Order: sequence, then structure tokens, then C-alpha cells
Amino acid sequence: RMYQLARHTGDTAGAASAVLLERAIGVIGLLALGVVGAVWAWPYLDERHLIWVALLPVLSGLLIALGALSERWVTVAAHRIGQRRSRWSKTLLEWQQAVRAYRHRRKAMVQAFVLAIGIHGLRVASVYLVGRALGEGITSGMCVGLVPLILLISLLPISIGGFGVRENAFVHLFGQFGVAAELGFSVSLVAYSLSVLAHVPGGSVDA
Repeated sequence: RMYQLARHTGDTAGAASAVLLERAIGVIGLLALGVVGAVWAWPYLDERHLIWVALLPVLSGLLIALGALSERWVTVAAHRIGQRRSRWSKTLLEWQQAVRAYRHRRKAMVQAFVLAIGIHGLRVASVYLVGRALGEGITSGMCVGLVPLILLISLLPISIGGFGVRENAFVHLFGQFGVAAELGFSVSLVAYSLSVLAHVPGGSVDA
């Protein structure tokens, strides 16, 4: 995505900062929903450590990424890199300046956050609708409480694109609410397949 933006705009630092902030805002929105889901699911889960598995690594990574945006950190890193590779140092400073420029776009950042919440909310709704279509047993409360946590778990760097991890999380977490393993697995697979199909028109236009 960064390569495509840079190719069309000619601004590598701007493209990198845009992709980084889009990802960061998306994760923050998912964390917000994940916290709500954790509060709802906490009394019902037998293995509550799964909530920390979902929240803590992503939150820690997000804090590290935000800390990397600080002016002091980037300046020190650029100075040390510059002693050996001045080109990398220059690119790092350009990237930091592009990120800092977003401080004057606070309204746009708030709008992006609201949009991220809406997108994640639609993903929750899609899982609920798929569950209703495949059988009884999956309620809207389960989806609101568990889907954001499952999405956070699938972000962890323990698989390629969350494959396998997402399906196992659906089976295990929904299973604690009495949902059959077959239904949990089917809901995960069908919901993900539909999300992939939804991107096909946009991908064909871009191609």
C-alpha cells in the first residue's frame, strides 16, 4: 500500500506516514471496542487470560509505535544512523516531519477514528448475520463481546494473516458460551470469505 501511494504521489515519507497512521487509528478503534468486549465477556469466560492475550500485546506494540514518533527518539536514531548511512537518516527525518504534520489535522484524525469504529462495528454485525444464517446459538451480545477480541488476537504476529488463529479463537471463545465447534468454525470461515469477496471489485478496478 505504501509503495502504491508513493508511486502515485511521488512522496515516500508522506505515503509511509499515511499508512502508519491509518493502521494506528484502526488499531486504536479496535482496542476501544475490544475493551468494551472484555468488560462484557469477563464474567462469562472460564479462561480470562485470553483477554490479556488479546489486549496487552497489541496495546504494547501500539505504545512502542507511538513512542517511536517522538521527536527526541527519531532525532537520536537519525543521528546514529547518519554516522554510517546518511540516506537512511534523511529518510527517517522526512518521515517524522510528515507524521508531525498531522497534528494540524486533528479534525481529520477524529473523523478517521469514528470511521474505524464504524468499520469494526460492521465486521461485528457481519459475523452476527452470518451466525444467524448458519444456525441458532450465536447472539448479538456474543458478537459484540467476542469478535473485537478475536480480531485483536488475529493481529498478533503468530501466523500469516491470522489464518488458523482466527478460526481457533472463534471455536474456543464462542464454545465457552455453548456454541458448537462446527458452527464457530463455519461462522469464522464464511465471514472471512465474504470479507475477501467484498474487496474483489475494488481490487479489480485498481488492477
